[in-house]
Amino acid sequence: GFFALRRFSTSMSASSIFYGLFPIRIGPYQSIRHTVRPTVSFNYQPDYFSNSYGYTRTYSDASGNPVRYPIVSGVGRGSQQSLSFAINNTFETKRVARDSTTVTSAVTTTNRPLKLLDLNISSAYNFAADSLKFGNIRLTARTKLFGQVDVNFTSSFSPYKTSSTGSIINEYAFRFPRAPLGRMTRSDLVIRTSLRSSQGDGSRPMTSPRAGMGSTGDNPFNEATEFFQNTRPTDYADFSIPWSINLDFNYGVSKTGVSTIRRAILNTSFDFSLTPNWKIASRTGYDFERQELVSTNLSIARDFDCWQMSIHWIPFGAYQSWGFDLHVKSSHLRDLLRIRQPKSDVRNRFGSIQ
Repeated sequence: GFFALRRFSTSMSASSIFYGLFPIRIGPYQSIRHTVRPTVSFNYQPDYFSNSYGYTRTYSDASGNPVRYPIVSGVGRGSQQSLSFAINNTFETKRVARDSTTVTSAVTTTNRPLKLLDLNISSAYNFAADSLKFGNIRLTARTKLFGQVDVNFTSSFSPYKTSSTGSIINEYAFRFPRAPLGRMTRSDLVIRTSLRSSQGDGSRPMTSPRAGMGSTGDNPFNEATEFFQNTRPTDYADFSIPWSINLDFNYGVSKTGVSTIRRAILNTSFDFSLTPNWKIASRTGYDFERQELVSTNLSIARDFDCWQMSIHWIPFGAYQSWGFDLHVKSSHLRDLLRIRQPKSDVRNRFGSIQ
């Protein structure tokens, strides 16, 4: 017969905001404003596997033990009574400038504040869990140095200890003052900067946002596939910018059980115009932990007023490949009037050439 599955959940949340002002002056910068945004939310969902809802039935297995199963798909198992909380901190300042045209040298401040640091912390607690109720504590920080260098830091901490075999046990790992947030499981530091020349006369407007230099993910095949299919660095190259350089350094530590994995990769990408109609772009990097070069991409683009051509090449590595693309600049006709080789699957591209 017919069967109705009804589910519900409820949640409540609250947030606030308050400020603190520190009268500290460093050079032309005066005062530091600290903005705190605490948030807390509670989510509840019952256990639909319980007998009271009638969404499950039981049968006896070969050993005679009862086994409970849902009548239809979508029946959630386990109750959820989760309390989530987060504290977002923002530190800002303003630049002070003196007006030298007046006798009293009046002090004026800029209207736009300068953000110094974003520091956020968040976690959760599940009251319905049998054990390990405390969720991981996530800490993030972001700042910009000298107006040119972006610094991002992300870290995750587990409130629980591990056994000698690496499994998590129901014992808190908080230790003051050495480990006030618990046991560190992962930390990532990304430092990124870019330099570029001034834009030209703009006689050839962009038909699409300027493509990046490819993904920096951990999977090299995904990176190569994305490079050839979606984000080839010169597919929509901006010829109005004579040159640009991008640098980013990634350092991370992951602790899974009893093992520790470290990674330190320096990536660099650049593009420059040989002539007003020819552009070269490339991305490469070096892995300091493995002491080897990471996947390197090289591209050459040619502008033909209404058309644009590009050639792509991964010269070495497990995913060495090549690609060719010719398309019109018009965003309405680009997918119709386009020649692209290879169309998909960049693996073993050189292996098929005899």
